[in-house]
Amino acid sequence: MQARTLISQFFPYRLLRKISRSRLAMPLYHLVSNQTPPHVRHLHIVKSEHEFISELDFFLKEHSPIGLQDLIDYIINGRQLPEHALFLSFDDGYRECFDIIRPILLKKGIPATFFLTTDFLDNKKLGYKCKQSVLKESYLMLSGDKEINLLLSSIGLNSGDFSKAVDALEYHHQDKIDELAEILGIDFNGYLAQSKPYLDSTQVEQMLEEGFTIGAHSEDHPVFENISINEQIRQTENSIKFLEERFKIKYRTFAFPFYDNGVGRKFFDEASSRHLFDISFGTAGLMDDDIPNNLQRVWMEATSQTAKNIFKEKYLTKFVKLQIHKNIIHRL
Repeated sequence: MQARTLISQFFPYRLLRKISRSRLAMPLYHLVSNQTPPHVRHLHIVKSEHEFISELDFFLKEHSPIGLQDLIDYIINGRQLPEHALFLSFDDGYRECFDIIRPILLKKGIPATFFLTTDFLDNKKLGYKCKQSVLKESYLMLSGDKEINLLLSSIGLNSGDFSKAVDALEYHHQDKIDELAEILGIDFNGYLAQSKPYLDSTQVEQMLEEGFTIGAHSEDHPVFENISINEQIRQTENSIKFLEERFKIKYRTFAFPFYDNGVGRKFFDEASSRHLFDISFGTAGLMDDDIPNNLQRVWMEATSQTAKNIFKEKYLTKFVKLQIHKNIIHRL
């Protein structure tokens, strides 16, 4: 545990929130499940239903939930938010958003926004990071198979570095990910058909009817700092337009896949000139941004800490950074 995390535990939550000058809490999740599915098992922590409900109860005690339109009106039109507002969002569009998260939120009366990776909708494609997780899970069961290890050795891999080699395969290496899947006997299309890891359009339509909102999360989830400015714009524009046309929504919002590190002012200037979105979201915690309509959220699945402790650490970090004028992301 980091020193700042330990130190923050000695201070009351509300005191840390006050000295950090934070009026808006924006926790980010991906999915909730009592049984972590293979396609995320090796990616990040997954909260159980009990843990998630406990965190929601904590947030409801300390914050006032708001919806996406409230946030847009606050950022674009300067309308006031309730004191200590809470904006809840979920990235990637996993099926558990409908099966598990949605009923809990409806019961508690909490609005939320779900950011969808449009190529994954209706289980048409499996994200490359999810493929990596499936590869690792499959290899754990096959690592003693001599024939498999011989095949892996033929392409320069041995049992000792399989996980590390898989982690090194990024967005631009998807052909190699598929080659490894073939060696391990994995059929990603079959996995999609059987497991159905993502939301389908009918589920999204029902969630919209129930008052939830959706936003774009790119077409196929690349790291934006690793693709060209033209590809950044294309991924953003196409995913937003797809959701507008498919679901007839009247608002435009975008959440960067992974994070918005390295996304420069040129992107935001181009996005603004073309009015690609009203607001956008990164994952840099409680950092402020010199792009006023680009907001940073707190990722809740990077650690097994409770929501209370995660935010206490973030509040303390923000307070320290405010003292040394280091809490603003400056876009170049």
